[in-house]
Amino acid sequence: MKRELRNWKDFPEFPHVFDDWDANFFNDRTSMKTDVIKKDDHYEMKMEVPGFDKKDIQIEWVNGYLCVQADKTSKTNEKDDKGTIIRQERCGNHCARRFYVGDGYKQDDFKASYKNGELTITFPCISAAQRSETKQIEIH
Repeated sequence: MKRELRNWKDFPEFPHVFDDWDANFFNDRTSMKTDVIKKDDHYEMKMEVPGFDKKDIQIEWVNGYLCVQADKTSKTNEKDDKGTIIRQERCGNHCARRFYVGDGYKQDDFKASYKNGELTITFPCISAAQRSETKQIEIH
């Protein structure tokens, strides 16, 4: 079955959603590649977040924006037999994205899961009349 790719602007009941999809992010465009799919009664976001554990990812809904960030720090420390440090490296990885989804949601409207490096966030389609506070979203 061929999946038809459509522009999100084809859905007038949800205007301005993802307006600044590529404009509002904190690092390069190659991180956290995202697909947004409109189903019958909800939206589904699938984000690539490889190399992170579920505990490294935070999702918040703040003033109509869905904010996703992942932070990871790893440390390599090798010593010789005498305890002298031969090599010590620290590596950090941070990526974040922000999407405008609108006001009018409740925290329970957002569901998130993470499996095999893919974060999936679902939330219902609501009318503009239904659409600003900070809320943490739990990942299952």
